[in-house]
Amino acid sequence: MVNILCIIQARYFSKRLEGKSVTEIINKKRSLEMCIDRVQRSKLLSKLVISTGSFTRNKEIVDVAHKAGVDVFTHPEED
Repeated sequence: MVNILCIIQARYFSKRLEGKSVTEIINKKRSLEMCIDRVQRSKLLSKLVISTGSFTRNKEIVDVAHKAGVDVFTHPEED
């Protein structure tokens, strides 16, 4: 069987809507939560990881991911 990894890139800072990935959109669900829910429905994926920057403001993204049981990879914002 082939292992398939899904990486969702999320960051707090955005040019048009700051905090877009953690903004509540529908039924008090954040857009990142909705994305995670939909990806986790896939029967083909072996693993899901959220990738975000190491700035303190991205902690909210990390918290959402951990609450959903998803691993997080943080990296310098410049990369």
